[in-house]
Amino acid sequence: MLSAIRQRVETYCAAHPDLSTDVAASLRRLTVRKGMDPEQVVAIFGLPGQRRQLSDGSVEWTYDDRSVWGIRRLYYSWGKLRFEDGRVGDIKVKQVKIYK
Repeated sequence: MLSAIRQRVETYCAAHPDLSTDVAASLRRLTVRKGMDPEQVVAIFGLPGQRRQLSDGSVEWTYDDRSVWGIRRLYYSWGKLRFEDGRVGDIKVKQVKIYK
């Protein structure tokens, strides 16, 4: 699963040579940062489990244990991204510690 995500990210980066170096580096680290657009987030995490329009006009995406991508289940119990004007404006994540 992880290799397929990395391949998808590399394909996305190759198709968008005008990406800023910061965004490209975040994509390759499989991390989301403020300023990313929805397509870039989907390249890493896939579609969210839930989307909702907020009263201030922003859109909130929620990823949780029901989300499709296995990578999410390894590191987070949930995460919320708020998009403002088509870009990530706020990130809330509850991390889960993993023990062997």
